[in-house]
Amino acid sequence: MARCRDIQYGIISLLMDGKKHTITELATNLNVSYKTISRHLNDLSTYYPLSTYVGGRDSGGVQLKNTFIHTNLFNNEDLSLILKGLTQLNQQSPEVIKLMVKVQNAMQKHPHADTPAISSVRSKENGQVM
Repeated sequence: MARCRDIQYGIISLLMDGKKHTITELATNLNVSYKTISRHLNDLSTYYPLSTYVGGRDSGGVQLKNTFIHTNLFNNEDLSLILKGLTQLNQQSPEVIKLMVKVQNAMQKHPHADTPAISSVRSKENGQVM
């Protein structure tokens, strides 16, 4: 039974990048058969929003929908700590500001809101709300 969970965890871990993966690719990475991956994907589709793509053995694929990745990876407490850390960097580079906005948006959209979302992130350069 532990092996079953390990395989399923491995599949989800590989799919967390949001990219389309072939079943052959997943099988190779996890050192299991094509049929084993297919069977586990069938089980996982009950709990995870998976998109499947029709094609041959090496051209079809499966992808974990981005909505799951962004809303379930971190809870609002985690996101709040990330935002606090980014704020303490005291860097106002465009990359840091962009990441702060992404974290803020993720907090506002999180279905299990347990902390209030930050109202805005302002650019130091022009004071506009990002």
